[in-house]
Amino acid sequence: MRDNKRLLVCLSAILMLSVGLLMAVLLTRGGEEPQAQTDGYVVLRTVDAADITGFILGGEDESKGFHYTDKGWVYNSLDDFPLSADFMHSALQTLSLIDAVEVVAEGVSDLSPYGLDTPKLRLSVIAEETHSYLIGDYNSYNGFYYFMEENGDTVFLIDADLPMLCRSDEAEFVSLGRLPDNFADGSVKRVQVDGTSYTDEALLTEVSTVALSEYHGYDPNGLDNPHALLIDYSAATADSYGTAAYGIELDIKAEGEYLLFTYGADGIVYRLDKAKYPELTKIIE
Repeated sequence: MRDNKRLLVCLSAILMLSVGLLMAVLLTRGGEEPQAQTDGYVVLRTVDAADITGFILGGEDESKGFHYTDKGWVYNSLDDFPLSADFMHSALQTLSLIDAVEVVAEGVSDLSPYGLDTPKLRLSVIAEETHSYLIGDYNSYNGFYYFMEENGDTVFLIDADLPMLCRSDEAEFVSLGRLPDNFADGSVKRVQVDGTSYTDEALLTEVSTVALSEYHGYDPNGLDNPHALLIDYSAATADSYGTAAYGIELDIKAEGEYLLFTYGADGIVYRLDKAKYPELTKIIE
């Protein structure tokens, strides 16, 4: 009798173990992700960033083209436009992997529910061959955008990376110039406009805050009929044992609510808010 009980206990244990193993196998199979997905994302296309030779970002207002030439990367055929290396690196990394959060629908013929019949944004990536994509409406429920390959019939959801890239403007991908490093720590002594000198303290204080930070536009020909602005300042010498005199030359003019100015010959037009520079505005206007 005792042997029979032992046998029943052993059989029960074996049965429970078998059921447990079977459940584990089923759960594992059910949790497997398809090969077409990486970290939950559906991969549409991958390419080495170094193999990308051009891309076109189509925003609501205009398209911006970037192409690699023997001069390096060129924006909208403006050979000398100073492109930001950080922006280009980030853009190429983003474009090297086109993926989606999920597939919304396949075999779609009516694109209007997704805003893809009149897409707000377009994107083309050139690497041996050109692949173009459409970005439609923003889905406020899940926080993603509708997306598809041009001439395709499958609608996807994507995150904000590609829409943000398409909406980039010149202020985000221009490489701004720099004033001399010692200007920020220096002391403005005099301002000259078209040869006339000014030493008013309020004016000198204003001018000491001028920086190449607000991008206004790009014009390789420079400003039309500008005033010549010379900022004389003193700053510590390299050995820090004394001070020396320095000067910064700008072309400047008043336009609308801004004072526009250029520094150097890179074609970048900067701006100052007139409301923050009333003393300088009086002289320039």
